[in-house]
Amino acid sequence: VKAFLSFDLSTLPAGATLTSARLELNLVNVLGNPTTDLGDLMADLVIYGPMFPDGLTYVGNTQLGNLAVITSNSTPGVKSTSVLFGVNQMRAMNLTRFQVRLRFRNAEQNFDAQDTRLEFEDAESSLGTGAVPLLIIVYEIPNP
Repeated sequence: VKAFLSFDLSTLPAGATLTSARLELNLVNVLGNPTTDLGDLMADLVIYGPMFPDGLTYVGNTQLGNLAVITSNSTPGVKSTSVLFGVNQMRAMNLTRFQVRLRFRNAEQNFDAQDTRLEFEDAESSLGTGAVPLLIIVYEIPNP
C-alpha cells in the first residue's frame, strides 16, 4: 500500500529563500505492527502532475528516493519531518507542486498474512480529526 500527497507551491514568491519546509501527517489508526514488519515509513519525491498517479508512479518515477523518514514507530499522533531539500528540488525544476509517495522501506516483506498499515488523516478529514496533511514552509524575502 502506498499513498500520494500533492501540495501547491505556486504561491511562493519567486525570489524567496526557503529556510524550512516540514511535512506534518496525523497518524490516527494502526493495524498490526507496520514499522516492525515493514520498516520505516518513507517519503519519496515524485512527479505525477495534475492527474492521480498511474501504475508507473507506484513502482518507479522517483526524482529522489528516500527523501525523508516520516516515522520509525507506530505511535498515533502528528508525525513531522523536514522536506526542505525536496521542496527546493521542485522549485529548481520550476515545478508548482511538491509531490511525494509514502511507502514502507521494506514493503514487500510482510509475510504474516495479517493486515498491516498506518492510517493517516486525509485532506478531507474523513477520519474526523481535523488534522489534515500540511506542508509548512518558512521563507525569507530579500529587501528590494
